[in-house]
Amino acid sequence: MKARARAQVKNSAAQWVADWQAVPRFWLLAGLFVIAGASFLGMSLGGKSSRPVAVLVADGAASGDLLLPGLLNRLNDVQKVVLADTGGSLTLYRRGDSWQLGSESGAADFPVNAGMLREQLFNLARLEVVEAKTTNPKLYERLNVDAVSARGSKAREVQLLDGAGKPIAALLMGKTEQTRNGQLSRQFYVRPAGKPQAWLVRGTAQWPMEARAWFDRDLLHVEPSRWKTLQLNEAAPLSRTSPYASTNAAALQLFSAVQWQDIRPRAEVAAAPMAAKVTGSTFDGMELTLTLHRYDGGLWAVLTPSWRVAPHPETFALQQKAEKNSARATGLLTPDAVRADVAELQQRSAAWAFQLPRRVTDKLLAPAAVTANAKP
Repeated sequence: MKARARAQVKNSAAQWVADWQAVPRFWLLAGLFVIAGASFLGMSLGGKSSRPVAVLVADGAASGDLLLPGLLNRLNDVQKVVLADTGGSLTLYRRGDSWQLGSESGAADFPVNAGMLREQLFNLARLEVVEAKTTNPKLYERLNVDAVSARGSKAREVQLLDGAGKPIAALLMGKTEQTRNGQLSRQFYVRPAGKPQAWLVRGTAQWPMEARAWFDRDLLHVEPSRWKTLQLNEAAPLSRTSPYASTNAAALQLFSAVQWQDIRPRAEVAAAPMAAKVTGSTFDGMELTLTLHRYDGGLWAVLTPSWRVAPHPETFALQQKAEKNSARATGLLTPDAVRADVAELQQRSAAWAFQLPRRVTDKLLAPAAVTANAKP
């Protein structure tokens, strides 16, 4: 029975992660968390009740048992994750329809890579016991499971909290075991915070303390066919009369899938000399201004997106036509989707400037080459 239950958990979790990865991540932050009554971790886990279940390691846990047998049923309740080591702490918290990293005041926060967070929470719930280790506090240091407040501690603490700030689970992550040839294994030491028993467990645990590692790096996803007008610097503006018009101009391809490489505070970058400027509007109502600045030896982009309340009057008819003829889909978004898209972009660009890939910045600095061959 235990083996079958563990297999069911593994298969369900693996399928959930696969389903998650198959969905375009750009829209997940805006939409997935707002499903009324749905589990935080999806309904594919068998429709189990999300009522509170104690998260405790059984005293007589045997090899292969789940370390935190109650956690899977409580992931829906997780509203905050606090990571801590001797160098400081990070707080990931749920606000509205997304997850943020920072302070709950919302000052200069940034969207978290929700896929990464969800996968790590699942990994935590799926940790398996290999064997019980020491209960002697004098030996915790050897396993790196001493309290993070202890001098010289190398432990990393992961706390899961509910909406009231009450703990759901808290683990001290310790040393990873090495194989006989010196390679790191999937076995490592942990100790539930406040409990004397340390354990050797099997699984995956990646809880970085580097804030940028948690950030969602997706920035711009604008299908070429959505652009109505686009102007790079002083080059002749591109103007299209229909979403079905040619998209062979390279400029229209620039912003179809852009991820940032680094970020800096927007206020610092915006005051630096401007190297390039892009303005554009889409058929479905988005307007975007992007300025490129020379700052600290690099090029940094400042974004100012907005939503035009009254989009092109043909938008709705074209959208309906595109839905019936998928072979010539325009990529246009509904008004609600555009508004959500713009709101998300405004939120992530309000306090930050972005270092973009060279393939983008090089073309922004030589606009004539990317605006050639444009047809209306």
